[in-house]
Amino acid sequence: MKRPTYQKKTDRVIHPQASADDIKCDIALAGFTRASEQMDKKWGIGVLMGLVGPETLSKWGRAMAGLYAAEDAKDAGRMAGWAEVCVRGLALMDEEATAAGHQPADPTIWEYEFDGVTYGIIEDGRQWPAAYRKRKGLVMFNMREVAI
Repeated sequence: MKRPTYQKKTDRVIHPQASADDIKCDIALAGFTRASEQMDKKWGIGVLMGLVGPETLSKWGRAMAGLYAAEDAKDAGRMAGWAEVCVRGLALMDEEATAAGHQPADPTIWEYEFDGVTYGIIEDGRQWPAAYRKRKGLVMFNMREVAI
C-alpha cells in the first residue's frame, strides 16, 4: 500500500471532483508529507525504517495503520491526529538512527561523459535525493537501472 501523501486537492484544475472531505483529508497530510520527504532526503527513500529497533518499528507500524484507517474512512480529524503522531514518529526514528551512529545518505557517484552529457551512476536507487543534492543537474541512474 502506498504511503498517503498531500496532493493539493484544493487545486480544482488537477482534482476537479474532490469533495470537501477529500480536501480536508488531503490538507491533514501536508505536514506528514513534508516530514517524510525530509527523512527520505536525509537517509534515502524508505531507509530510515531499517535503521531503528523492532520496538520503534512496531510503534511506527501502528501509527501508519491508524493513518491508513483514517484515510480509508475519509475522517479528516482522525487523519490530522495520526499524521501528527507519524511526524513525531519520524523525528524519534531520526533521533534513534543518529544515536545509533548511522550516517545520512552520502552516495558515491560514478560519472561518465558521453556525447557532451555527463551521466552519474549510484549503487542504491533509494539514495537519489542525496545524489542530486550532491551533483545537481547530473543525469542519474542506479545500478539496477544499468543492469536492466
